[in-house]
Amino acid sequence: MYYMAIYGIDKFFVAYLKLVYADPRPYMIDDDIKPLHCSESFGKPSGHSTAAAISIAIFLDAFHGRNT
Repeated sequence: MYYMAIYGIDKFFVAYLKLVYADPRPYMIDDDIKPLHCSESFGKPSGHSTAAAISIAIFLDAFHGRNT
């Protein structure tokens, strides 16, 4: 349940921050760029980089958590 809460909070903040920053992707600015397949949402912050927070939380919990 703990990991699901971290995941949900992460996804919420990523979606919120994308609306706050509203950093357009290159194909949104330049009509000469034709994407093959790209997300229609804004680009900043990256969902991949924020997913690292989940990985770090799991790592710290697994290897540096409570000693029983």
